[in-house]
Amino acid sequence: LTLVLAFFMSVFLGIMLVFVFEYLDNTVKSPDDIEHMLGIAFLGSIRRKAKLNGYKNLAEQLYLMMKNKGLHTLALTSAGKREKITALNYNLGNYLATVMGHRVLVIDASPEKRPDGKKNKTPDGPGLFEILEGKAELAETVKEAASKLFLLPVGTTEQNPNTLLESPKMAEILKLARSRYELVLVNTDTLSASKTILKLSCIVEAVAIIVSEGRVRHQVLRRFMDELQKRHANILGAILNNRTHPIPKFIYDRT
Repeated sequence: LTLVLAFFMSVFLGIMLVFVFEYLDNTVKSPDDIEHMLGIAFLGSIRRKAKLNGYKNLAEQLYLMMKNKGLHTLALTSAGKREKITALNYNLGNYLATVMGHRVLVIDASPEKRPDGKKNKTPDGPGLFEILEGKAELAETVKEAASKLFLLPVGTTEQNPNTLLESPKMAEILKLARSRYELVLVNTDTLSASKTILKLSCIVEAVAIIVSEGRVRHQVLRRFMDELQKRHANILGAILNNRTHPIPKFIYDRT
């Protein structure tokens, strides 16, 4: 009897500890957290190690939302340190272009170059910074990566990247890109890496925040959103990245 009682007590204590840790965990983990803790729209989620088809729901919802609002340029960013913004941006653009048939331009506006650039299919050569310096034109620097998917690499510069990105020329580039492509997705650094997104947030038509499940506290995201809103950024919503789905996915799909 003592052993049975000890067993049930250990199970009960284990369950209680789970609830305590869950209560103390103030990271963003679900669509409900995004909508109620942050007060912004949930745009969709990407499962951990998702294949191209895993971008279907996000791409469709994002496209409809942008179309209904008359938006064409969108910057993707994050307040976290480990978000793979470049990969998500490319894969999202790839689905919108090759599967849904929209003409998409992905612009790399990330001054902090990462060693995984080639894996994310970001082409080398002259790019955004050369255009900003007046050394190249948009038409000659854009590369076609797949059917209806076009990439503009970040390029190189000896000048201050942030100064170039907040120049009037950047707004001109986005205006020109908007006239040539149905959707323009701008890849930026995380806020912890640089202040690029703060410079771009008032130039692009909208901003989407990538949130990695269970990694970023909602207070950090709230402060990040406050910084964006001070610059009158149009925050379209948030994307939940690296989704694990601890309960069956079809239940999440119904929420």
